[in-house]
Parts: sequence; C-alpha cells; structure tokens
Amino acid sequence: RVHGNFSAEAAAKVEIAGDKGDSDRPWIECAQVAGVEETQEVICRLPLKVDKHRPDQPLTVLVDFEEGKFAETCFRRLEQFSDGTSLVLCKLNTGRTHQIRVHLSSLGYPILGDPVYGDGSALDSGVAADVMCLHATAYSLTADE
Repeated sequence: RVHGNFSAEAAAKVEIAGDKGDSDRPWIECAQVAGVEETQEVICRLPLKVDKHRPDQPLTVLVDFEEGKFAETCFRRLEQFSDGTSLVLCKLNTGRTHQIRVHLSSLGYPILGDPVYGDGSALDSGVAADVMCLHATAYSLTADE
C-alpha cells in the first residue's frame, strides 16, 4: 500500500534525479495490461546501486544512472482508497536489494510505513506506523534439477 492515488500515467512522467532529460526514457514505460480494460501498468527500469553501508545506519539503495545495476519492476494499481492511498501490485523482473521500495519512492509513491525511503508514516489509513505495508502474496522459485 502506497501514499497517493497511484497512476501509471503520472508515474511514467515523473522526473527522476540524474535523468539527463533525454526524450527517449527507456527506464520508464506505461503499458496497457492485457485483458484488463482501462488498466495500465508502469514498467520501471531505474538502475540501482547499494550505498556504502555505515555502522548503525540502515542499508540504503540509490538510483544511479552511471553505476547502478539494471532493475525492472512492473506496478499496477489494484485499488484506490478514500484515505488517499492505493493498493499496488508489484512484479519483480529482477531481484535487487530494496528494489520495490526504491522504485516506488522514486516514482513519488513511497510505501506506507517505510522508514528509509518514505517518511515512515501510515497517514490515517488505520495501519500502525511501525508496520511497513509491503507484503508478498506469492513466491515463485525455479528448482535445481
């Protein structure tokens, strides 16, 4: 669950720090969801770099266009709530540290209760502020043969 009324179109237009302003922005794409009328998803390909870890500080990851590693996440709004938050489906196509958290925050939709990439608050959503609202609904692994 994220702060704000998540919109794929708006997320695809966000200006990202470090973006050189090219008209071709291969790291942000808005796409129609197959078989779902009037539903769009944003495909975020912002490159990520783990910031140097400091003792007694949380690990942080940054968007870095020069040294960051390729990361791809698809986001789609599932539900919009009256408290100004949205339930967003996140599909990882790569598996970088804090990938979902950094991508959503960079697009302007930080996860509720995220103390590192958001403001740590849960607004008036009825969710305890010490709980980050990021939960897995399914896991998929490829088994070795």
